[in-house]
Amino acid sequence: SGGKHKLVVTKTGPGALYLNTYLSYFTKEVPITASGHELKVDRTYFRLKQIPYEVEVEGAEGQKLKEKRLRYERIPVKDGDELESGDVIQVELRVKSDNSYTYLCIEDMKPAGCEPVQLRSGGKGQEGFWSYMELRDEKTVFFMSTLGQGEHLLRYRLRAEIPGVFHALPTRLFAMYVPELKANADEQILRIVD
Repeated sequence: SGGKHKLVVTKTGPGALYLNTYLSYFTKEVPITASGHELKVDRTYFRLKQIPYEVEVEGAEGQKLKEKRLRYERIPVKDGDELESGDVIQVELRVKSDNSYTYLCIEDMKPAGCEPVQLRSGGKGQEGFWSYMELRDEKTVFFMSTLGQGEHLLRYRLRAEIPGVFHALPTRLFAMYVPELKANADEQILRIVD
């Protein structure tokens, strides 16, 4: 419950006493808003609309061939926007860092109703730094051994699958060995229809 609390530990007899405490709390605010001090993280969703096009290429014997290619138009998805089942969503995680840090972790909670497009976890180099991406049931996690000062961008893709209204809980950014160094993004609502 809220308010002051007192924790009393007593020991009798000889020998060492070892003690460890852990506090976990949550917010009841709706929607959950972004926070952070030396680190900041912002999440943006984009619906990727396919734009097929053809280009003229040279064949093995010098002949002219038409080759079908594919590119995407990025359409920003705002809080509460509607997506169709099957839509591909690009997730952009923008990290701002006041200093250089080591051993950071980003946990991006996956909105229920969506699944990652990529099927395997693994190393990923993008925007000038390297991270290890781990795909889990409820979230996508990025581990970074170093993060330089400035702004960095991580991208990955989801596919909208199950119809419904889903809350994408905030992305969390934290130092693995310095718990007080942390930040989170805004919560967002996605609507998926058939």
